[in-house]
Amino acid sequence: MEGPRALKPEELDSLVGLSNLVFRPDGGDMGKEFGYFLNKANAKRLRVFAENGEVVAHCGYRIYDASVFGAGFRVGCVGAVCTHPQWRGTGLGTRLFLDCAECMRAEGADLVLISGGRGLYTRNGAIKAASRRDFLFRLEDHGDWDSDVEVGPASAADAAALAALYRREPVRFLRPPSEWADILAGRWCMNRPAKLFALRRSGELVAYAAVRSPRSPDPEPQGTILGEFAGCRHALAAALPRLAELGDCPAICVPVLSWDAALAAELSGRGLTGGELGGYRTVKLINFPQLLERLRELLVERAGPRAIQLKFASKDGKLSVSLDAERLDLTEVDACRTVFGGESGPDRKMLQGRGELGKVLSAALPVEMPWYGYNYV
Repeated sequence: MEGPRALKPEELDSLVGLSNLVFRPDGGDMGKEFGYFLNKANAKRLRVFAENGEVVAHCGYRIYDASVFGAGFRVGCVGAVCTHPQWRGTGLGTRLFLDCAECMRAEGADLVLISGGRGLYTRNGAIKAASRRDFLFRLEDHGDWDSDVEVGPASAADAAALAALYRREPVRFLRPPSEWADILAGRWCMNRPAKLFALRRSGELVAYAAVRSPRSPDPEPQGTILGEFAGCRHALAAALPRLAELGDCPAICVPVLSWDAALAAELSGRGLTGGELGGYRTVKLINFPQLLERLRELLVERAGPRAIQLKFASKDGKLSVSLDAERLDLTEVDACRTVFGGESGPDRKMLQGRGELGKVLSAALPVEMPWYGYNYV
């Protein structure tokens, strides 16, 4: 058995075959669906175990730079984690996941976002952090929806305008032009095919939305999750009936992230009701001091000048935050909950009764995370 190690380029077909066996038993091609991730150029980040020349377990990742209200940090996104049925229960998945975490840390990543929530991750320092409220739009319930928005398929000629809209999102991945070319060529959005629509008012492109294909043949009572959107929140809300029609979706679930009060107000004003904060994402810290240092200016903006004196440390697997003589020691999981919140939102348990240090951290945290959208792996 070889591994954990990087995929050899000539083993790509074997990896795709394993992925199809695990994730597409009824048909489909992970190699085509996620070609921007499962490819020879990304081979060093596709970590595997191989037996007699065949890949039997895999955990892969991509590295993205991201921005949260102007503060930059680096994210490792993990996906297509799988083990051949004959090798399950032997610990290969755990070894690969931890190997990936070390590789991502070596590449300067601060945290890991994981497209899954199984025990493999939560047993190894990851948590489920709430990220959104879901608003459900049903086409049959809203025949009188007012709209001044023109909706049509986005084209290659819209690339620069689409990129500009996304760049103005306050919490986002940093996406190069090559990514937009791939998106407009038909990249899947999250884990499904998607149609990308341009939203215009008086002829000007003011927003866009990616409508993922609904599951077939079973209907989705909670709606098809809108895969990605950016731009004018009024236009996005006004366009929902047309997006549902063009996307062949009788119902659309609009994920509204915790920071997006403008979109929540637009949808609520049109009679839609959002659920409780939930819609978790699985996240793991891999460089606690580095992340908080990179977010320092944001912490100061939220909590005031005392946040300048915060000190962050990691030694022998133990994490801590201190302010003058006050110090808070944290396990990896508790640090993750403190920084990103828990399954029901901000987790203040560790900060209660912690004096000025607790007050400063409560004002500064939690930190928002970008929505996967077209960056899903």
